[in-house]
Amino acid sequence: IALQKMLVRRGIENSRVRLGVRSRDGVFESHAWVECGDRLIGDEPVHVRTFTPLEGLSVSGPRTPS
Repeated sequence: IALQKMLVRRGIENSRVRLGVRSRDGVFESHAWVECGDRLIGDEPVHVRTFTPLEGLSVSGPRTPS
């Protein structure tokens, strides 16, 4: 989330935090990474590919009250 916020502060608005899960040796694991368009930022593709992305779920900045 910190990386995504840093990108937004630098004017890069199309980044998002993605969440993924996996089960390895019976242990549930989760991971978060930042994507900017089709690019992975600050992580290794070989690592991220071991997780199943939670489609339709991403982390964005705080919502503004209506």
